[in-house]
Amino acid sequence: LPSSGGFAGVRAFRRRGIPFVTFAYAYEFLKFKRDSFPARMLRAVYDKAKAVVAISHFSRERLIEFGVSPDKVRVVFPGAKPAIPLAADVLEDIRRRYVVDTPRMILSVGRLIPRKGQLDLVRAMPRILREFPDALLMCVGRGPMMKDILRTAHALGVREQVCCPGMVPDEELSGLYQLCALFALPAGEGKGGHVEGFGLVYSEAHAHGKPVVAGRAGGAPDAVHDGETG
Repeated sequence: LPSSGGFAGVRAFRRRGIPFVTFAYAYEFLKFKRDSFPARMLRAVYDKAKAVVAISHFSRERLIEFGVSPDKVRVVFPGAKPAIPLAADVLEDIRRRYVVDTPRMILSVGRLIPRKGQLDLVRAMPRILREFPDALLMCVGRGPMMKDILRTAHALGVREQVCCPGMVPDEELSGLYQLCALFALPAGEGKGGHVEGFGLVYSEAHAHGKPVVAGRAGGAPDAVHDGETG
């Protein structure tokens, strides 16, 4: 059960003695002050659980600071589905649909919000294009930063090399992973300590055999081994 569903686990445990395990990511408990009522309620869930599964060592350390017994916390990294190569004609159709006419596409997937770092990628494009004139940045996702991303790209003179297609169907996203030269999401820490508990998109990129650029915040160092996988 995720932490928010752990209350159902507590009820099942109290009424029928059914043990339960709860999963912890990061922000769902980090957003509460330790002595607040919601924090005490969450700790009650963790205390009753047979085990608390953290998705990274970062999440485990934060859980312990939050008041969960170290003996109860186990780290289990999220995994991505194995990448299934798309047929050549399907891949070519995706290439045409998204106008990927270069082998040097930088793919970024995530909600378009400040802490995800897409704006930093746009700001880096002029320097990248000086060395690789055919580079393309593809920012997949939706969010309040889309207008800022496009305005910044226009102001820097790289609007033609920055694409924001919004949400993309799973098969087409798989195709974009296959077509990209590398994956980049330099996520950092947002307001209130909001970070990536792990970063499943990094695993998805690795499943497609792609190098990754990530930020060091949160659980990303468990998802990307510096100098080895990104």
